[in-house]
Amino acid sequence: MSDIFLSYAREDLERVKRIVAACEAKGWSVFWDRTIPAGKTWREIIGKALDEASCVVVAWSRTSVNSRWVQEEADEGRERGILIPLLLDDVRPPMGFRGLQAANLVDQDPTTAALRQVLADIAALLGPSSATQPGAPPPLAEAPADASRDRTTVGRAGWVPVLVTAAGWTVGGALGLALTFSTVKLFGGAFGGGVGWAIAGVLGGFGTAKSLRLVEPLVRSEHVVMLTVGWAVAAGLGGLLSWELLTVTGGILAGALSGAIGGSITGLALRATRPSFQGMGVGVLALGWAIGGSLGAALSWAFVGYHYTVAFYGIVGAATGAVFGLIGGLLTFSYLTLTSKARSG
Repeated sequence: MSDIFLSYAREDLERVKRIVAACEAKGWSVFWDRTIPAGKTWREIIGKALDEASCVVVAWSRTSVNSRWVQEEADEGRERGILIPLLLDDVRPPMGFRGLQAANLVDQDPTTAALRQVLADIAALLGPSSATQPGAPPPLAEAPADASRDRTTVGRAGWVPVLVTAAGWTVGGALGLALTFSTVKLFGGAFGGGVGWAIAGVLGGFGTAKSLRLVEPLVRSEHVVMLTVGWAVAAGLGGLLSWELLTVTGGILAGALSGAIGGSITGLALRATRPSFQGMGVGVLALGWAIGGSLGAALSWAFVGYHYTVAFYGIVGAATGAVFGLIGGLLTFSYLTLTSKARSG
């Protein structure tokens, strides 16, 4: 078990050696060997070291800011409130990390005040007993900036992303159900339901993806496209099946199936960006969105068969989407918040 996990790009090996030497001179153990022995996996070696480390130091450079692995390692440290960022080059850290104050070590040698401050920050994070060498810097009274940033992220996961998700599904539901009932006479209920709710899925999926980006800095444009298209297919399939079955029970089951498919796609997108998000998380999201889908469908089908106007069904669709987005979003971000707190605790 190492005190410090150093995250860096392989191209910066020579430049990080001075940081390692300075830390080891203070008596701290540093994990920085990126070699994975034959027969071992990333999770067994690097992932285990990252999980056990008490401090994560990330060295941002022109190369590392574009490294998915460095960003994932830094994200783990940020979530646990133990991240200390450094700048080796004059670059902007990736999105999600720009709010953290980074020590500027650009073109500086190991004796500079900047590096001494880094060592003081590490000592404050590890505790006074970790620095065994004489002359070790005293712990700082303040908590590292990234700890407060982590708490902000966890707190923010409680309401803003949920509202963004619900807003996307509210607009999508209004447009989707209004379009369904405006085209059902022309093309039939199944086609109208499929197309209408596919469009609802586009807007709702896009809102869900954007809300995830608020709390997951590694969610990128390709993941946004994945969620938008995936939810369009899931919602469209639910709308089509609902009108094919043409019963309240069938509609509720179709809504649950649609939510389960979309929730699974959401979970898989998170799993691609957060290594610690395992199969259980995918299952929780699938279940949460299935519950939201069944309740939203029940609300929608409560008004089917009545000869209201398209505008009225737009309002019903908005309410349906709001219920769906609120329930699915609340369960999604509550789960993310709880797992983040569990890892940081």
